[in-house]
Amino acid sequence: MEVQFLPGAQIMKKIKKIAPICFLGLSSLISLLFTLGFGIGYSLGKFFIKRIYEGKSKLKPIILYIRNWEIHFHHWFISLLILLSFFLSGIYSRIPIIFYGFLGGLIFQDIYWDRKLHKKHIYWMKKWYKILSKRGL
Repeated sequence: MEVQFLPGAQIMKKIKKIAPICFLGLSSLISLLFTLGFGIGYSLGKFFIKRIYEGKSKLKPIILYIRNWEIHFHHWFISLLILLSFFLSGIYSRIPIIFYGFLGGLIFQDIYWDRKLHKKHIYWMKKWYKILSKRGL
């Protein structure tokens, strides 16, 4: 019996199809409201990013220029900052769990889905994890 190994690209395609379903299944065990918020955050993030990509939106990426540096506030980074501010301020217990799901959906969508856009559009010339970079590079 011969074992066949899948090339890396085929494995990644299978993981990309299965990962969101597995995550939603696991999160539904925690809370249905969290899962609902996650689905809404993911869907809205994808919808608005597609509209920006197609030029049908007035929304623009948030980029702050300071001297020779630029800071790109990706929506995953903004969502993460909001989550951290809840925990650091101590108000995390007063925030509805659906809102945590929504922010988690935005984070997941930006990292998971936007990875393929960075070569196709001027706003995504930098990879999803590039927040701080020198201007002109």
